[in-house]
Amino acid sequence: MSLVGSLEDLALGDILQIVSLSRKSGLLLLRSEAGDGRIFFRDGTVQAAYVKGLPENMQELLFAGGFVDAASLQAAQELSRSEGKTPEQAAVQCSGLSEERLTALCREHVERCVLGMFGWQVGEFSFEVCDRMPERDQRLALAVGLNPQYLTMEATRLRDEGAGDLDGPPTEEAAAGGSPEDAAHEVLARAAAARASGEQDLPASPAGLPSPRGSPGNPGHPAPWTRGRPPRWPTPRAPRPPGSPGPRPRP
Repeated sequence: MSLVGSLEDLALGDILQIVSLSRKSGLLLLRSEAGDGRIFFRDGTVQAAYVKGLPENMQELLFAGGFVDAASLQAAQELSRSEGKTPEQAAVQCSGLSEERLTALCREHVERCVLGMFGWQVGEFSFEVCDRMPERDQRLALAVGLNPQYLTMEATRLRDEGAGDLDGPPTEEAAAGGSPEDAAHEVLARAAAARASGEQDLPASPAGLPSPRGSPGNPGHPAPWTRGRPPRWPTPRAPRPPGSPGPRPRP
């Protein structure tokens, strides 16, 4: 299985969904004006990711995060030569971080890379099926891959909030003042504020949205099932005198 195309025709979220549903293992390469990146999948989950210009190994990741300084890196290099350790292993030893914290750092790094690539709306991609991860991607790989659906939902949340992780241009709906879903959220938010302040009436709806008036919890406005006619209430029956026979059974 291989996929080749442009991000204008098939966005990164669609690519993640295809690979996730097919539970494939392979390497996805992305090239755009914003940069170059790659994502490695294991059985449909994201196990490693890299964006050009970001840390590529644990030594660079610790230095970029401020967990080790230049002097510590120099000491790590001397330690690696004297004890036969790799520079990454020596840097981890000098940082003093726990295994759990190192795993969390790798997870944050993979998430940051993938979420950053969601902002690349113009470019090319290619996906090749392979079971063996490239050696350069093994340095910051995760033992348990990330769910692509979670990454897509997180990217959507950041885009809706206008976060800087996604640097793509705004859509036409956002430039025009928001989508109908945004307007609906605005109505619900204003309605909740009105209830919290003790107001009985709900705010007016933007154009194109149904009015929230007429609900049973909004006094002063008739409910839709009684609008246009007076309400009909059941007539109470007079109490039966003591000793009177009860109702006759139906034949």
